[in-house]
Amino acid sequence: MRIKTILFVLLILALLPGCTSEVRLYDYDRSLVVEKSDKLPEDALLPKQLPFKVTDIQVSNEMAAGQITAISFQNKHNSVVSLLISEVGWNPGVSYESEPIKISDEWMGEYILEDDGHTILWKDENLSYRFNYVSFSNEDDLSREQVLQVIRQFEPLP
Repeated sequence: MRIKTILFVLLILALLPGCTSEVRLYDYDRSLVVEKSDKLPEDALLPKQLPFKVTDIQVSNEMAAGQITAISFQNKHNSVVSLLISEVGWNPGVSYESEPIKISDEWMGEYILEDDGHTILWKDENLSYRFNYVSFSNEDDLSREQVLQVIRQFEPLP
């Protein structure tokens, strides 16, 4: 009986680390974003780390009533973090269901309610950000709070 109790306690202790709400974050080469974009705003913020090991980074620049930089980070499971950075904000004519969300003491944003991922909009000084996370693997699933953890560590490029 004592051995069963010890094994049960060891099993519980082994499972506890998986119950944490902290997301594991991975470094990536942020300089690749700068190399791939000649129009990235100087004061743009980028995530210091991402919730998966990045296997591909795509960057494009578009002119749509102002400069928009689109950055896509992908992993081996095809899960994607996409980030849009705009100098003019987002189209108020587009309708979507959202709710206000506190990102940090400095940032308030909008959480867009979607079935296939998490989308959060916010503004920092003169730039607007649209962060979207879509997971194609249960291994990569994140909660809303974990997505906020990724956004909270955005910082300027060195």
